Amino acid sequence: MIGTWASTRLPNIAGNACTGLSWQVTSQSENAISGTFSATCANGIAATGTASGQVNGSDVPYSVSGTGALPGYPSCPFSLSGTAHIVDSDTLEIPYSGTTCLGPLSGRETLRRPTPPPAPQPTPAPAPSDPAPAPAPQAPAESPFHVGPGPLSMGRAEQVINATADEFPSLRAARPTEAEASAAATELLRRMIWHLRHAGFQAGRQKNPSGAISGDKLSVFADGAWHAVDVFYDYGAAGVPVKVIFWEVFPANPQPDEGIPD
Repeated sequence: MIGTWASTRLPNIAGNACTGLSWQVTSQSENAISGTFSATCANGIAATGTASGQVNGSDVPYSVSGTGALPGYPSCPFSLSGTAHIVDSDTLEIPYSGTTCLGPLSGRETLRRPTPPPAPQPTPAPAPSDPAPAPAPQAPAESPFHVGPGPLSMGRAEQVINATADEFPSLRAARPTEAEASAAATELLRRMIWHLRHAGFQAGRQKNPSGAISGDKLSVFADGAWHAVDVFYDYGAAGVPVKVIFWEVFPANPQPDEGIPD
């Protein structure tokens, strides 16, 4: 179960539902699993928290608790629970129900885990009668955190963002000062930009309406248009791990940036 399980973020959702669920399972001990959770819920709530569950055959009873953030309003607690069903090794059906300070939530989402690329095939050995040539250098294997080929959609862009966060957990760790926290998060953001470009997207930094280049937002061309996306919660907060989210903001104002490669 280790890895990031995510559903596609839909543009329109019901008034008591969530979309773009992401469960990053970071630990598994026998049948117990745990990790971080994020979703976009009704009324524009960006929900982040922790999730834990118990694998029982193909069923996974789970619970989530955390904080919902709504621009312009104080944060509020939320909780979700249900029994997930393992469809196959990379597909998870999650029915959910729960509450926020704005009311009850319920629904069902299909979460998928990106499949790592296959290992490179070995070079065939030369025939015994031929003189042994010098071994040819082999290209390094593609990182399992690189999202494979697919559509240039917002859903796939979100998979790239979450996979990059999984590849660099140290950049999400708590830092003793606000300056160190901001620097680590901005490095992670620029690595996300490189991974988006590596996956075939046009991507860059985002200029805020104030004219400043954002440290927690990026721009990506997906679904035929430029989008600005807020990718961090608790950005620049000392002593607190930064949480990775995928929250569209407006307007998009892309700025060129090559990102930081692996």
